[in-house]
Amino acid sequence: MNTINISKLENLIGKTVSYRDYEYEVIQVEKQGDSVVVKTDNKPIIFHNQAQVNFFVEDVVEVTHAVQVRQEPTAAVAQVIGNEVLDEVKNQLLENIRRLKTDKEYIPQAKAMAQQVNALVQLTHLEISARKALHKGDI
Repeated sequence: MNTINISKLENLIGKTVSYRDYEYEVIQVEKQGDSVVVKTDNKPIIFHNQAQVNFFVEDVVEVTHAVQVRQEPTAAVAQVIGNEVLDEVKNQLLENIRRLKTDKEYIPQAKAMAQQVNALVQLTHLEISARKALHKGDI
């Protein structure tokens, strides 16, 4: 079998590329017997000959997003509803917990507040999902 030239594939290491409607971060390129394996953050892509490598290199598009920072979920929530609101909700929930320990008549009011907090959480999840979809271009 012919030797596969992997230099064009090695140039993609550390880059995010789009291939057949999927994005991959190329992590490593290695020869395995007569094949070449491109290891990605998603799944490996295996090439058995130079023609396949050439087709891939010609078809692949480097993705150049603006700097993409992965946020912790709490950071994303704080960004959506604001730190002040988040702190206020936390404080109110802690106050409710303390009060429920001593005042059983407070239970109906605490339940009503909990429903409102759950509605806020659901709304926040919806807004985060919408922002993610907009960022990906799904909308």
